[in-house]
Amino acid sequence: MNLYYYFYQAIVDLINEIASVHLSAAGHAIKQLIDHTAEELEFKLMKTSIPRPQELVLIEEDPSDEERDCFSTLAPLPKFGIGHSPPPRHKTKTPVSASRRPKSVAKDKPAKKDRSRGSSRSSIRSKAK
Repeated sequence: MNLYYYFYQAIVDLINEIASVHLSAAGHAIKQLIDHTAEELEFKLMKTSIPRPQELVLIEEDPSDEERDCFSTLAPLPKFGIGHSPPPRHKTKTPVSASRRPKSVAKDKPAKKDRSRGSSRSSIRSKAK
């Protein structure tokens, strides 16, 4: 009976050790994945953050008395410089270069032969006369 209990306890200890190693390895892998994703997102954010040109910075203007009376309950709308339009947005995709574009089907087709000219022997004889 004592031997049976010894083997039972050894197997339980072995299973506990394997489970703890597996859980620590899984936790470490998840932590590495989170760190890698955070670094990747930080790099992408740093790469896509484009400083706005100085001319397109928000212009703080005091509204006139008329505007203040008409829109006193509304929040003031921001105005932008150069024509009061919003700043341009960054395009995430670059255009495809001409060398990488697929050729059109029309360019690949052979030129059609002129069908107006007859190819029968009678038309060839009439031209020879």
